[in-house]
Amino acid sequence: MFQGTKAVKTIFYINVLAFLLFALLDLMKVHLFGLFCAWNWETKNFLPFQLVTYQFLHGGFFHLLFNMIAFISLAPLVENYLGERKFYSYYLICGVFSAALHIIMVGGSVPLVGASGSIWGVTAFFALMSPNQELNVMFIPVNFKAKYLIGILFALELFLSIFATQGTISHWGHVGGAVTGFVFFLYEKYIVKNPN
Repeated sequence: MFQGTKAVKTIFYINVLAFLLFALLDLMKVHLFGLFCAWNWETKNFLPFQLVTYQFLHGGFFHLLFNMIAFISLAPLVENYLGERKFYSYYLICGVFSAALHIIMVGGSVPLVGASGSIWGVTAFFALMSPNQELNVMFIPVNFKAKYLIGILFALELFLSIFATQGTISHWGHVGGAVTGFVFFLYEKYIVKNPN
């Protein structure tokens, strides 16, 4: 059990339970994992609900672990800013746009899984919401202001999206989630909270 806001806890536990469920199904030789991944919409495997379900699937324990550490570190403050109901919508929207950009830019026949796009949306929102908040990276005993750390990481993701060969990490998906986070923050701050 960890201390966190309601939506963050719910999303965290759904991710963990989904990982355990599909691991158990795999042991039982029931292979349903692929049905819930986000496939390229030009393939016969694509179904619209996958743009949501893929966000709760992970390719392995460490994929889940690192995503959830990042998520529970930053997401509660974002949920406090947005409120519980809006946070759920925001999280899912970031994931949908993340998958969409990945499919448009990468295509291919390899399905997408993971919460990274949604988490990048949360991360980008956090960087704009609390730019001077000091953060640290695991195993590095130095704190960095959010605007610098997240800004550098985003620039790296954009660089890798453009110049790196396609691998197992969806850099375009990360960029898509982050850009959605930037846009959503600006909408919240300048249109919803300060319409004049």
